[in-house]
Parts: sequence; structure tokens; C-alpha cells
Amino acid sequence: MKILLIITPFYPAQTPNTIRWDAIIHEFINNGYEVTVLTTKWTKKEPFEEINGIKIYRAGHHTLLDFLWNKLGVNKRRNVSSFAKIKKSNFIVAKIERIVDRIWRKRYWPDGSVLFFEPGKKVINKIIREDSITHVISVGLPFTCHLIAKQAKKNSPRLHWTMDVQDPFSISDAFWVNNFSKYALRNIEAEQECLNAADEIVFTNTKVTELYKELFGERSKNYSVIPPLFVMPQELNNESNQAEVGLILEEGKKHIAYFGSFYEGVRSPFRFLQFLDVLFKNYKASLFKMQFHFYGELNKFSKPIFLLFDHLSPYIQHHGFISHDKLTHYISKYDILLNFGNTTNYHLPSKVVEFLYYNKPVINIVSIDDDSAKVFLKNKMDIFNIKLSSDISKDDAESFISYVLQEQEKRDVSLKNVEEFLPKEISNLYLDLMKSV
Repeated sequence: MKILLIITPFYPAQTPNTIRWDAIIHEFINNGYEVTVLTTKWTKKEPFEEINGIKIYRAGHHTLLDFLWNKLGVNKRRNVSSFAKIKKSNFIVAKIERIVDRIWRKRYWPDGSVLFFEPGKKVINKIIREDSITHVISVGLPFTCHLIAKQAKKNSPRLHWTMDVQDPFSISDAFWVNNFSKYALRNIEAEQECLNAADEIVFTNTKVTELYKELFGERSKNYSVIPPLFVMPQELNNESNQAEVGLILEEGKKHIAYFGSFYEGVRSPFRFLQFLDVLFKNYKASLFKMQFHFYGELNKFSKPIFLLFDHLSPYIQHHGFISHDKLTHYISKYDILLNFGNTTNYHLPSKVVEFLYYNKPVINIVSIDDDSAKVFLKNKMDIFNIKLSSDISKDDAESFISYVLQEQEKRDVSLKNVEEFLPKEISNLYLDLMKSV
């Protein structure tokens, strides 16, 4: 079995999909299979390189902004480690983003990675021929990866294609994929064609599987659910790495941390900051005993929201994007972890399995009753779910304060909690599917 993975972005980016699939393909290699990756260009990265036994081909661009950064030789960008305090966007960057929003985003199809499609189509036939590829796995979103795989399947019908739907396409109207008012029908038709052509389709949870069955009809023999994956973070074993982290927390306070991003229409910090504002005005003495830490990129959506609540800055620290290998060191320092649930019930964040491993108390900010993290973590760990709205009650405020300030039982990390989500187990699920046909 010779496997080709189509994914964007890939190394050195650190997105949930990249972290997941980097771990899986290393398990494939450990099992004796050859793996090739087709991904997009990155500044200072060659069109072809081999890293740890993995052949990596780069063609096209992940987004229009990535195209510009590649042309300008900018290496530091989204989804790479960085530390920065919250501040207004650079004027030039903000101008470029406005142009992209007003013109490019309203027109492109199928998604922002369309600049990967034509170059990807051209190079994939060469890869399949020269590397004798027998199996292709496409990872979406972006949906562009699936379209490239569909073209490869059309050119080489004997190719075994696994369509890995980490995030849905045509039903994902809450999460910006493309101009749904213009392309909704085209999206459905294109996804139907891919579902028909693929040998199997993989989803991360049963809810999204049910939605696909409703929209596209029953194809249960082709549908499988493979859950989120947990990657054991590396420990910081040397002094230079420890010094690089340099995390100092104020004593006498409860420190609560969020690791992740925010997305317009799907996951917002607004209600939570509004809630903290109520604490600021009515329970200031209690709020003074708390410190909130945010790790992840502040984007054009989330940054203005935090700036709107700038008076809360004494209680909030922004630490920027950190690499996955430093995760354990940071999380170990905090008393409570924070999660922001999605407005959709069919997106299951990969971090839910990390919560099981770190085994710390979790405050889950939910916006819908059947929040996916709430459902997944129920009866598995200590979790405090709170649904916030514009009308914040006294009971919500006081129960939140009580939960945060109570004495928390010290817990050790639990490998047992995540045994079924480890790379070896998850990779075997994919291999079993690919071998079964």
C-alpha cells in the first residue's frame, strides 16, 4: 500500500488537521507503508523535500494571503508559534484583508484554497505515476483537497480514495466556506459527486454523519466515524526550552486558560467578555481573584471584540500562538481550562480529547443546548457548562464564581482516558477501512 495524503496547510503550520495527520502518517510508516504528501507552497520550502521518510510535494497556495506572503518571502504567518500582545492590525495588512473580503471572498469557489486546485491537479498525476500510489486520502476542509482527489480518481479509477471530512462543506453555512447565497446549490452538487466517487467517507462524529445521510441519502456502507485524535505533547526537557516558555503566574489568583481560536458565526468570545463585564461591575472583588489567559491567534474577527472590552485587560492576558510541543508545560500551570462551544452541533473540536488527558476542571461556554463538547464530555470529567445570553442572571454569575474560586482537587494527567484516541488506534481505523475494499 502506497498512500498519498492531500492536505493544506501542512508542516510547518500547526492546525488541528495538520497535527492529526502528521501523527497518523507516522504510524502508517511505522506499519511499513510508504507515505507521500501533496500540500501547498510555503516560504523557503522547496517544491519537493523528504522529511523523516515522508515525501512532500508543494504546489499552489493555501489562500490568496498565503500567495502574497510567499511572493513577499514572509515566513511568519498564521498557525505558527508567536507571542504578541493585543494591538490594532498593521494598516497595510488590514487594507489587504479588506480587499480580500470585499472582492475575493465573495467570488471564489469552492473555497479560499482554490489557488491549490489547478497546480494540485497538474502535479498529482505525476506523483501517482512516479510513486506508484495505490491509495489517496483527501482531508477537508478545504474542499479543494477533495476536488483534487476526485480528479485523480477519475484519471486512475483503480485508485482507492478515502474522503476524510474533518469539517463539512455544503452544510457548513455557519462557518464561512464560500458565498453560500451564490453557490449553495453548486456546493451540494459538487459534494454529491465526491461522495459518489469516493470509496469511503470518514466523519469525526455521528451527528454530522446523520446530517449527511439526510441531505445526500443513505450510503451507510461507505460512511464511517473516526473520532478526534490525541497526540502526546513533548516534554520540555532542556533548560533553553524551559527558559523560552518563561511563564510566570501571579500568586493568590485562580488562573483560567483558553487554547484555541475564534471564528465568525461559529465561536465568539463576545458573550463571555460581556459576562466578565458584569462581574467587573457587580462582583469586582471576586473577579480580582481570577486571571484569564488566551492562547491562539487574534484574527480580524476576534481582535475588535477584545478591544471593545479593553477595560477588562487587567484580568486578561493574550499569549499568542504556541507550538504543540509546548502545550503540556503551559497547561500544567493552570487551575482551570476554558472552552468555547460552537454554534453548530456537528463540529466536534479536537481539543475535547486533550481535556480528557489533562484531567483538569473545564468551564464550557455553550451557545446551544446540544453543544458537541458538552455531549462528548458528559460523565467523563469535571466540567462546568454555562449557557450565556445577553440577559445574564445573578445565579449564573454566582455559580460561576463559586466554581472558579472553590478548592480544586489536584489531578494528574490520565493516559487511560485517551487510550482509544491515540495515533496508533486512530491510524489502525483508517488502515482497516483502506484494507477492507
